[in-house]
Amino acid sequence: MDWNFLTPLLGVGALGAAFINGTVALYKLKRDKADEHEKWMRDNKQEAYARFVSAVVEASLIRSPAEKAREAQQKAAAALSEVRLIGPPEVTEAAATLGRHSGKMFQLSTERDYLMPEFSANEVRIKQIGLEITSAVSKLPELTEAFVTVARRDIRTETVER
Repeated sequence: MDWNFLTPLLGVGALGAAFINGTVALYKLKRDKADEHEKWMRDNKQEAYARFVSAVVEASLIRSPAEKAREAQQKAAAALSEVRLIGPPEVTEAAATLGRHSGKMFQLSTERDYLMPEFSANEVRIKQIGLEITSAVSKLPELTEAFVTVARRDIRTETVER
């Protein structure tokens, strides 16, 4: 019996197997690259979100000297820009709200410092500013938690319920 007819069939089979193996390898390479990019993005977001929270907390705590408070606000604004660049809308919205709140506290504190040398002439406004700052400080934990919640959701981190 002549088995020569099998040679083309074996060649076609080998080519088919090579094609399938190549296709699977390309798919796996593409998937691995996408997974690597997703991990890189998640890590960068996590770092940016952590920097932002740290900067806002620092900016919210520093009241004087004015130069140090201004530097802390600038650091928070730069961190907010980074969050806006890489974060989805719900994260950037929560970050912007927290950032505006911290900025408002800085403005109030700056205004109070400006008015303090003439306390007797500005006593009513200085006391009002003090109340506004106290109210703003009490809202910080809630706004920080709102940001942290959406940031965790974005980077898909699990938290332990307390």
